[in-house]
Amino acid sequence: MFASALISYYLFPKNEYLSVGIRYIISLILVMLMNKYWLKQKIEIGFHNIPFYKQISSYLIILFLLIVNFYGFRLSDLSQPLADSICFSIGPGIFEEYVFRGVIFKAFLNKFKKNYKGILISILFSSFLFGLIHSLNIINSQNISSTSFQALNALIFGIVMSTVYLRTRNIIFPILSHIIYDFLAGVTYTTIDSNSTGVIVFYIFLIIFAAFMIRPKVIKSYLT
Repeated sequence: MFASALISYYLFPKNEYLSVGIRYIISLILVMLMNKYWLKQKIEIGFHNIPFYKQISSYLIILFLLIVNFYGFRLSDLSQPLADSICFSIGPGIFEEYVFRGVIFKAFLNKFKKNYKGILISILFSSFLFGLIHSLNIINSQNISSTSFQALNALIFGIVMSTVYLRTRNIIFPILSHIIYDFLAGVTYTTIDSNSTGVIVFYIFLIIFAAFMIRPKVIKSYLT
């Protein structure tokens, strides 16, 4: 990621959007090549003949994210230009979900999915790494409070996206959810950003929802 950032910076020093776009494209290509020739994790795409009623919970979590982020939204609440929000949501949404859910989570899952406990370990370990990566923003002089919040947010969001991927077996759903979440977080201002009670309620709901989605009864097909 660091090498691609340098390349994109020197190729497009005056165009931030192109620079960011090229950085994520290069990084994604490198990870895809690494996965193809070394890690060899199968990235699942498609519906795999899974009945709609078994995937509806994944649609509901996307709808929930939309409602929470748009609650009380006004055009005057735009916290950054739309172009910035689009640029900084599509790249991370595709790259981070491919890496953390498509490759890392799948690698843990293939190793530990002999029982239900192994599936939980796979979800928690991969999500912990996702949160840990976001905590590195403190290196960029981000304050500890903001960094801790961002890391916690990434950890819980990672748990939810892992369950979505597990239930749908389709990486497109986590990618779309991630893009939507980052985009709305960029253009809106909601109570969960500043109200501690709102934050707690929001995260508790996500954790309960994730636990419901991966209850033993509904994921027994993964226990091989």
